[in-house]
Amino acid sequence: MSTLQVANISDGTDTVATGYVVNGSAKALCNYDQEAISLNRSLNVSSVTDTATGVAVVNMTSSFSAADYVVVGSVKDGGGRNDGAVLSASVEDTYTASAYQYYTSHGVVINDAQDGFSAFFGDLA
Repeated sequence: MSTLQVANISDGTDTVATGYVVNGSAKALCNYDQEAISLNRSLNVSSVTDTATGVAVVNMTSSFSAADYVVVGSVKDGGGRNDGAVLSASVEDTYTASAYQYYTSHGVVINDAQDGFSAFFGDLA
């Protein structure tokens, strides 16, 4: 395998340092329909599994180096407002380097949202 070493990446208009791309960009993204349990858009996400009401598992295509990556996310209810919450891990603490499980809630009630959005930051294995 060859290694390409460059200081910057450019699309002809914008230029960014490669350190930002390697260290600062999301390594996985997903936008999924929690009602149909299907991916709308994704990067480094192979599937989403509905395990219970309000509980989803996001499965990674390429694993992270450890289970201490960062997840940022939100959900959208049927009315189109982002008024749900994505919790950092399930109470069983079952997220791993290759899958992340979380609950969605509306206030204090666990329920399915219309859409889920997540971005994952960390080092890939």
